[in-house]
Amino acid sequence: MPRPYEPFADALRIAREIVRDRVGAVTRAAVQADPHAYDEACNALALRIAEALVDEGEAVASRYAGRGDRAA
Repeated sequence: MPRPYEPFADALRIAREIVRDRVGAVTRAAVQADPHAYDEACNALALRIAEALVDEGEAVASRYAGRGDRAA
């Protein structure tokens, strides 16, 4: 059985990977002082992290779904 913190550790690991992957676009827009591109890059980064967190939450929920039925 996974330890209680493992889903959070997985989510943080995934978020870090996403940041590493997407930080270039944010940095380029900031250096170019392009507010529209910066907002777009930040929004894309935040959206991708949010999607990953939801996906991980759903994966955890599906792993634990039905466990109460088996215990009865």
